[in-house]
Amino acid sequence: MKDRILNIILWAAIILYILLVFSNSFQSAEESIKRSKMTINIIERFLEFFNIHVPITQRFIRKMAHYVEYTLLGIMLYVGFLKTNFKRKKPLVLTLVFGAIIPILDEFIQFFSPGRKCSFADMLIDFTGILTGALFIFFILKIIRT
Repeated sequence: MKDRILNIILWAAIILYILLVFSNSFQSAEESIKRSKMTINIIERFLEFFNIHVPITQRFIRKMAHYVEYTLLGIMLYVGFLKTNFKRKKPLVLTLVFGAIIPILDEFIQFFSPGRKCSFADMLIDFTGILTGALFIFFILKIIRT
């Protein structure tokens, strides 16, 4: 019973996170640009504190945001599928299958957002993040189990 409740909480968190990712795609281009600029400002101030001066572009921030948010999603999906104990199903395979579908839906949403477009490159970055997150947990568990 306790495991079942934990699985429900875990999957609720995963679904909420996916909805958060999708909500970012509903933002207009103008709002998205504002958030990117704000993020650049925070990172530049942080780096300046350590006397590091490197130019940070909006393109870099936006692509890294895709990669990082999907890396976290890859970790969450892998743990979710692992903990749910699908019989004879590999959590890595399930993570990669769902990890391929979610970026497609995400980019499809952006197609309908003002000033935004659907980007195949972003889908690849997103899937690379999913793969990174899933493999990170996969190898951590392999190390722990040996």
